[in-house]
Amino acid sequence: MSWGIGLLWRNHWLAWHYKQGWDLPGHNIGWGEIVAVELAVWTAIALSLTTTTLQLCLDNQGVIGALNAGKLHNAKENLVLQQITSLLLDRDIWLDIVWVALPDNLADALSRRKLGCIDSLIKIIPKLPVELHDSLYKVTDLII
Repeated sequence: MSWGIGLLWRNHWLAWHYKQGWDLPGHNIGWGEIVAVELAVWTAIALSLTTTTLQLCLDNQGVIGALNAGKLHNAKENLVLQQITSLLLDRDIWLDIVWVALPDNLADALSRRKLGCIDSLIKIIPKLPVELHDSLYKVTDLII
């Protein structure tokens, strides 16, 4: 089982841990990958980033294709994608998606519970969207 979702931004990090039972029908690793993008956008918003381009380095070709095409095959993943699109449009944020090989994905260690030091935790932590409350813990809920 996967441990969670990791985000690395300018040498600072955040992570979210999957709750037991997170993998409901429609909630699989693909869902987790697209939720990671949503959480990256929420983090940018919490950091007051608007009218900007965010570069996201992703190791999942399916998510990259979905972001470029604007659709996924899973209904629950499509709901997340619609939320991402709405957030981006409302705040004039653009995504620059870059594929990285899994061994080069620096955030991957965070998703496997290899967390950074507490001093490098992103200080402004986005509020977890209500629709994710049953699936994820913010790591700060577990360590602070």
